[in-house]
Amino acid sequence: MKSLFEQFGGIYRKESDYTVPKLETPDTGNFEIGIYGQRHLYFLQHYLE
Repeated sequence: MKSLFEQFGGIYRKESDYTVPKLETPDTGNFEIGIYGQRHLYFLQHYLE
């Protein structure tokens, strides 16, 4: 019996003793982020090291 993930075309990969789904994000290219996204990015770049 296939899982719902497999029924929709998903595949699994073997990682040590576990089988994990192979997930990929689509390539969206360049995109603009809003003002709050820019502020969050600034915070991450300057305050988390």
